[in-house]
Amino acid sequence: MKIAIISPNQGHLQDMRKVLEARSHIVSLFEGGKSRMQWVVEQVAPDLLLVDGMCCEPQELALVEKLTARHPAIAVVLLCAMQTQEFLIHAMRAGVREVLPSPAAPAALEAAVERIALKMAGTQTRA
Repeated sequence: MKIAIISPNQGHLQDMRKVLEARSHIVSLFEGGKSRMQWVVEQVAPDLLLVDGMCCEPQELALVEKLTARHPAIAVVLLCAMQTQEFLIHAMRAGVREVLPSPAAPAALEAAVERIALKMAGTQTRA
């Protein structure tokens, strides 16, 4: 699977890359924040976009909603240190597939990516 990761934390980027490349995924890293999402999607066209550090106000999820509406085939996973119930509800409504803690434990990251890969494989089979 082709995966793009955006994070303001270089350590998180490298840790996630190690975990995902060990599973034979193609990983592209981008240092920065949520404002880079659209640019990254246009440059890389990933199957999965991981955005670390996006756990601010629920209304900031409008960027994600715009992205998922424009690119429905791309799965979006958010990683954030604090997850309120309100944020999780808004994230789901914006089209986010999963919300993981930041930094993500390797096992949790692997499991989330595997679930998304299985779902994508099922979608391609039906098409």
